[in-house]
Amino acid sequence: MPSIPTPPTAEAPGSTSRDHFQILVVDDEPEIRRILTESLNVEPLAVCEAATLAEAADVVERETIDLVLIDVK
Repeated sequence: MPSIPTPPTAEAPGSTSRDHFQILVVDDEPEIRRILTESLNVEPLAVCEAATLAEAADVVERETIDLVLIDVK
């Protein structure tokens, strides 16, 4: 299995460094979100979910997201 690169460190002054990559999974199907979240939620990855683009926008406002996976229809 290939190695996962070291997570980025925080760049903003006064912020703390992070020890994980933050992935946002956006899909309207709960089962797909569950499968992706369970598959990706390994160190140093952390996964959060959203069912809609509005929910995803809220998550992006609160969290530092490194990668977004979106099911576009």
